[in-house]
Amino acid sequence: MNSPIAVLLWCLMLQVATAQEFLRPLPNATFAAQLTQNAFPSADGVIVLKEQSLNVHRSEITYRGVDLVGIAMTRTTVLIAKVFNEAGVRRLGSFEFEYKEYFGNEIPAGFAARARVQKPDGSVIVMPDRDVSVIVSHQDKHGEPIARKALFKVPDLMPGDIVQLEYSLTEPFSRTYSGIFYY
Repeated sequence: MNSPIAVLLWCLMLQVATAQEFLRPLPNATFAAQLTQNAFPSADGVIVLKEQSLNVHRSEITYRGVDLVGIAMTRTTVLIAKVFNEAGVRRLGSFEFEYKEYFGNEIPAGFAARARVQKPDGSVIVMPDRDVSVIVSHQDKHGEPIARKALFKVPDLMPGDIVQLEYSLTEPFSRTYSGIFYY
């Protein structure tokens, strides 16, 4: 009786240990093989999936010894595309995203990005987190950031590859006016 439970627990632990950190799976090889330059003669690549989501959730932050509670927003974008030529590599191979910092360094927004490349042979290259650099793009007269820019280059992207980009921006306190959220 303990053996089936042990096997079930082992399978669940194995599934958790090998779970993907990406939100969406890459397309299978059969589907990817059908996406050819001949099927899309005037395109540099083809978007397989583009998904955007907005999550409004509760935010609790301790700021200068005071617990602040409010509404936060997390915007997430997932893009999966197959690249056909060098122009597609240039367009999808580097990433630049600028966002505002409403509270400067005091309560910074959270930005996270991931990328991976599936080669035609089925191998997958995952971009290390350290390859994403976030810089201050605009600052006020006192040197406080009012906008930041996230930059990275997708590793080893070549024609015929499938690229997946996922990025999210969390604003700790949403800006509202009369109960209306501006996105």
